[in-house]
Amino acid sequence: MTPPMPEAVAISVSTLHRAAGLERVLRSLAAQAGPSLPRIVAVVVNNDPTDAGPRATVERVRGETGLAIELLDEPRRGVAPPRNRGLARARELAPVVGFLDERRHNLARRRAAPAGDLVQTVARLGGHADRCRPHVDI
Repeated sequence: MTPPMPEAVAISVSTLHRAAGLERVLRSLAAQAGPSLPRIVAVVVNNDPTDAGPRATVERVRGETGLAIELLDEPRRGVAPPRNRGLARARELAPVVGFLDERRHNLARRRAAPAGDLVQTVARLGGHADRCRPHVDI
């Protein structure tokens, strides 16, 4: 039996000096929204607080698509600090979370067809998507 869809799914997106990739990821998430799917909340974690690119990108995409996006800064470099920061906030926002980064956008597009598949997969499994492969969130 398939578990019911949660009300919301939070997707944490880490970024470091790749505003163009971040924009593609956020627009891809916005395109996956639909009335039969959970509400999508994107949590963007900027791994260089001195870089204004992510803030401008978030504001532009939020304004043009209506996607719910929160922007956090994480000054500690590396993979783990921004993921941990994003995970902590995502857990506050939704019962189900996923991970992506702006470098995985092309992989996400190839594996997330038809539109909504990534969000549906994460929501149904009640776990998180790391590089678009669902895992149980432990």
